[in-house]
Amino acid sequence: MIFRDLETRLRSYIAKYSGERYYLWDELAACAWLDPGIITKERLLYMDVDLSHGPSYGQTLTWAEKLKPVTDLQLVHAQVDLDLARFTKIFVDLMSAPPLRAIP
Repeated sequence: MIFRDLETRLRSYIAKYSGERYYLWDELAACAWLDPGIITKERLLYMDVDLSHGPSYGQTLTWAEKLKPVTDLQLVHAQVDLDLARFTKIFVDLMSAPPLRAIP
C-alpha cells in the first residue's frame, strides 16, 4: 500500500508541476546541484532573461558567441543533456523520503 500511495503522489506532483512538456526545471536544477554528475553535456552560451514582470517575464533567450547581440549579456553554462536514469533515481528518492522536521 505504501508503494501505491507513493506512486500516486509522484504522479500527482509530476502532473501538477511539469506542464505540457513534462519538464521539471526546478527539480532538475536542485538534483544537479546535489549531484553535478547527472549533467552529461553543456554549452557555453550568452543569455538574457526577461525580468520586466510583463507577459514574457522569465523567458530566456540564448546566443552563441558569433550570433549574440551587442549588449550586456551573461555567459552561462547551459545544461543540454543529462543522465535521465540518475536524475529519476535522485528525484524519486527525494520525493519518497520522509519529510524533514523543523528544528525548534
